[in-house]
Amino acid sequence: MFTPGSAFDMEGYIRIGFANPLDVLQEGLAKVSGFLGDIGRG
Repeated sequence: MFTPGSAFDMEGYIRIGFANPLDVLQEGLAKVSGFLGDIGRG
């Protein structure tokens, strides 16, 4: 779960919540990492 920092008066940040098995978290974070890498190159 990603929540914008603005919901916690912390503009410019995100809050990450997790409550899944480790393999699910690793897969999700790999996908987010790939996405961020793609937009960083654009």
